[in-house]
Parts: sequence; structure tokens; C-alpha cells
Amino acid sequence: MRFPDVPRIARWGPLFTVLYLLGFVGYVGCFARHFCQCGHREHPPYTFWDDAIDVCWVALFFCASSVAIMRWGPINGSLWATLLIALIVSRFEFAGTMGLSLICCEIPASIALLMWSCWAAFGNDDSPVTNTNP
Repeated sequence: MRFPDVPRIARWGPLFTVLYLLGFVGYVGCFARHFCQCGHREHPPYTFWDDAIDVCWVALFFCASSVAIMRWGPINGSLWATLLIALIVSRFEFAGTMGLSLICCEIPASIALLMWSCWAAFGNDDSPVTNTNP
């Protein structure tokens, strides 16, 4: 599929949005299915689908991180990639402190990433912030 009038780099923004939003659905599913005040996966047994949810959203967040760095460059893209990685670390490493990690890290980072992903899909690509790659 060719888009002759659209610069190649401009197509990474919508890809970031799709990867992040699909990962976010799994991220919320993880929270709904096997996350409680005791932490992440503290009350086994768990089904195959619980494992699949975690693998999928983590893989999608890693892919979205790579796309962010490719699209917005190593400086601007690293900010968004770091937020995605922070969500993964917060869920798996700091899950025992559910209230603190959820309020201090996960909710603000998720809101920022949701706003950024909407801007990446529908925003103006002529912004000097995102026009770092030739």
C-alpha cells in the first residue's frame, strides 16, 4: 500500500495510537481480571487467558515504545516510551502497593498517553515538537 503524498514518517503516529490503545484495553483487562489490593496475580490459580492478557498488553506497549522512538526521535520519543515502560514496571514490580502506584504513576501516565495517542492520530504534524525527524 503506497501513500505518495504522505511522508513515510507521518504514518508512525497512527500506528502508535493503534498499538497503545489495543495494549491499553489489555492493561485495563489485566486490572479487572487479576489485580487486587494484594497486588498483581496474588490469588492463583489463573487461566490461560489471564496469561495471554498480560503477554499481549506488555508486547503491545513494547511495540508502541519502539514506534514512539522511531516516529518522534530519541529525545521526544523516549519520553513516551519511558511512560509506557513505567506502566509495565508499576504493574509488575510495585503491584503490592496498589493504591500508591495506581494513583501516583499509572493513572497520570495513562491519561497523558491517551491524550498523546489521540493527538498522534489526529493532530497537526507540522508542530516543531514532532518535526524532529527529516
